[in-house]
Amino acid sequence: MPKIPANWSTIDVGDIISFSYLSQIEENAQAKTSTILVLNPKYPKKLKGGKTKYYVNGLKLEEQNITIFSSREETWQLLDSVGTVVARDQKNEIYRVQFHKLYLGGYGTTERLFNELKKTAVGKKAVFRSYLYDTARKFAVFYEPVKLPKSKISELKDSTEVEVVSYTRGGRDDIDAAGGDEKVVDGTILGDIKELLK
Repeated sequence: MPKIPANWSTIDVGDIISFSYLSQIEENAQAKTSTILVLNPKYPKKLKGGKTKYYVNGLKLEEQNITIFSSREETWQLLDSVGTVVARDQKNEIYRVQFHKLYLGGYGTTERLFNELKKTAVGKKAVFRSYLYDTARKFAVFYEPVKLPKSKISELKDSTEVEVVSYTRGGRDDIDAAGGDEKVVDGTILGDIKELLK
């Protein structure tokens, strides 16, 4: 099924997107295409020098068209465990997740989501990734098709039938205005993953 062109400025928490990304760490790296479930579309992290950089945080679903999970059922279990899966374009298998309100804050999802996922078998397989926003937006972004169990697809509501709850709309640069109260761990919404896993 074809992917659908998107725009970085309108990407929101719960979107399933794909984009190419050139690692800033690996030497002689080539851009790799990843598909992620967006947790934080533009999360600000204040660096030691006082400068603020922005990050796209997400759960990786695929890399170079290779799925992270062993089956469609596992992919469904992950998405369904954090919110309501809705169809953005069912014909083209484009979906999004309306996260449960208890996982949402001013910049997208909060640390609570990460802690809850760690308690589940499928959540332990989840791969959390952060991407520099300015680096990511150099490449095109798409709403990416995802294969889900046919038995589940027939039950999905259209995205227009589900209330969209997102505190990132119009509030990405001002957490107070957005109504968020995330606990910042080591400067990112999920914190330093290695530290949280200790």
